[in-house]
Amino acid sequence: MKVVPNADRVLLAEKVTALCKKTYGDLFTVFYKEGVAMIRLDEIFFSDTKCRLQQGDRSMLRNVVVVGLLLLLSALINYINLNVALVGKRAKEMASRRLLGAQKSAVIGRFLAESFLFTLCCFVVGLLLADAIVPFVNDLLRANVAVRIPFTTGYLLAYLMMVAVVSLLAGILPAVIVSQTKPIDVVKGTFRFRSRKELSRIFMVIQNVISIVLIALVITMQLQMRHMVNRPVGLQTDNLYFISSKLDVIPEKTAFIDELRSLPCVKELAFTENVPGVPTTHLLMAKMGETEKDTRVASFHCDSAAFRMMGFQVIEQFHEPEATSFWMTESTVAGMTGLPRGVYNYDTVFAWQQDNIGNDVCGVIKDFNMLDALHAADEDFTIVFCSDNPIFVGSAHPLLEIVGDHQDAKRAIDAVYKKHCEKVLGTYMEPEYNDFMKNVVASKYNKTKRQMRLIELIMGISVLLSLLGLVAMSTHFASEREKSIAIRKVFGGTLESETRRNLNEYVIMILIANVIAIPLAVWLCGRYLEDFVYRIDLHPWIFVVTVLLSFVIAIGSVLWQTLRAAKTNPAEALKKE
Repeated sequence: MKVVPNADRVLLAEKVTALCKKTYGDLFTVFYKEGVAMIRLDEIFFSDTKCRLQQGDRSMLRNVVVVGLLLLLSALINYINLNVALVGKRAKEMASRRLLGAQKSAVIGRFLAESFLFTLCCFVVGLLLADAIVPFVNDLLRANVAVRIPFTTGYLLAYLMMVAVVSLLAGILPAVIVSQTKPIDVVKGTFRFRSRKELSRIFMVIQNVISIVLIALVITMQLQMRHMVNRPVGLQTDNLYFISSKLDVIPEKTAFIDELRSLPCVKELAFTENVPGVPTTHLLMAKMGETEKDTRVASFHCDSAAFRMMGFQVIEQFHEPEATSFWMTESTVAGMTGLPRGVYNYDTVFAWQQDNIGNDVCGVIKDFNMLDALHAADEDFTIVFCSDNPIFVGSAHPLLEIVGDHQDAKRAIDAVYKKHCEKVLGTYMEPEYNDFMKNVVASKYNKTKRQMRLIELIMGISVLLSLLGLVAMSTHFASEREKSIAIRKVFGGTLESETRRNLNEYVIMILIANVIAIPLAVWLCGRYLEDFVYRIDLHPWIFVVTVLLSFVIAIGSVLWQTLRAAKTNPAEALKKE
């Protein structure tokens, strides 16, 4: 609807709800208990409303933003850490400037200016890289988003503001530290910045905390995805092929079905409204003893051939199935009637059915998973209608049992569909579902998998940043320790003892980082899994592997520089002084 400017949305929703109740009566009340939901067109993109328009995933965007900020934080730590580590060398330069008349503010300004120019260059390169990888990201997400970098006045000011904030965060600490040094101490050679290494250690611990948390999250996400993909459906899915298209609801459907049935690869053809994992109709019903019909029950419709092909297992049969009767799953009987699981008293089930639905219940079937693992609920209730009524068959979708090679069968089915689609509709229209039943169920996770690949890529970059930071700092510390290592070797130190002594410092930092990171990782992984009803247990071995990986990455990144420093000839190292 197009509404007048400044229309009251709540009042409008109340009026539309009243109109619908007047028009549709009890039918509207049953299906729309809470009334009409009003939503603006520009709000649909990030809403939970299901529609055929392109929609975004707010949680995915939030996760990417958080991980992106962690990347920025990791890069800032690297920049600050290296600048602080180089304070000793820059101190002489700044002391000379102070002795020549430069003010303390000028020294701070010089550091901040360097940081601004460096950040500005990085920002420009980042924009160019972002523009260059748009096709890669679109391919990863199976999207076609045309990203344009705007250069209007407002955006240019926003860019400069971002660069200014980041450069200030990156440069202020080294600038303040250098400005506080006394020029005379530097000239006399008595300047020693003792807190430099302590600050560097703190920054390295923070960076490793970020990496450890991200590693634990990646492992948890991978295990959860594998757990969902491997979730058993509870029905027979081997060799079953499901195709849903516009051809299923037109008079010319018969010719299409007859040609499908005649294919050598098709052993049997049946009809079904949907298959597990495909969105279905939900009915609102009341549990036994309750008056409010607010429990969602999924409905599954198929003919007797599809019922047999998918292997529904009958647990209890009250009477022969009729055209309009339905089956209840074990969980539905227990949840809706309150009977103990395994007890199927017909009188109780019949009494519940009389209060909720006009169709008759013919029996109980074994549980199966109607919803995919992403949308599974605590109360997963389903009823199954099995009907050979021509009216139902005329509007249902074909389910094929295939023999022979699956790829050959898919090519043959695609060719038949394309032929009839172009003949009847005048053009090729992509079927909504057109694959083997296993693949149809698995396809519900494709979007989540692609989103995970993107998050894992960003997390991998973060771990790489941490590794580069460790390599850079170990290189700097190794060059500074050459003299002390040389003196120890003169007094009997060995390659092994010096390597072990220098590695111990990094091991202690990684231990501290793990002590901080693991509780945080446990909490974050637990929060991530809370969004899934069908989820893995948070096993301790996940964090044991995370700790081991953190040590391997850290020690592997600093070992080479540590060995190089320990192997240095003492005479050569002492000559440098």
